[in-house]
Amino acid sequence: MTKSRIEELEDECAQLRYRLDEIEASMRAAEDCLLHIANLTPTERRILALLFKCGRRSQFQIEQHLYPGAINPPAEKSIYVFIHKLRLKLAPVGIEIRTIREFGYELTPASIAIIKRQPNVSNCMLAPAQLRAAVANSIQVRVEQGTTRHD
Repeated sequence: MTKSRIEELEDECAQLRYRLDEIEASMRAAEDCLLHIANLTPTERRILALLFKCGRRSQFQIEQHLYPGAINPPAEKSIYVFIHKLRLKLAPVGIEIRTIREFGYELTPASIAIIKRQPNVSNCMLAPAQLRAAVANSIQVRVEQGTTRHD
């Protein structure tokens, strides 16, 4: 590999790392905004934020979100237990998690509307398409300015 190609790959890696940081920051903001809904635990907030921000998710995707890079993640039934507890806590406020047979879980449209009406949620939550556009724009600006997250 030529030196210029290595530099290109290093730049691309830096951009992807920055993009991942932006997405993780957005997910943390989503979790913080959902803090006051139904007295959820941190793990329950993370699952609810994932379903709200990313839509339909499989059990495996939820597990990967909760335990990224885990060599020995908790038992398979742990996601079922989290979803069950979430359903019990969210039902009184009208939020429903629907099971998608042979796939996973999603929030109902009515549930998404309820969450959006919560205080502070509309101010800090971006739809996935808006998030991608914001991240892409941020990366483009940084590339044009010649800055990276390490500068």
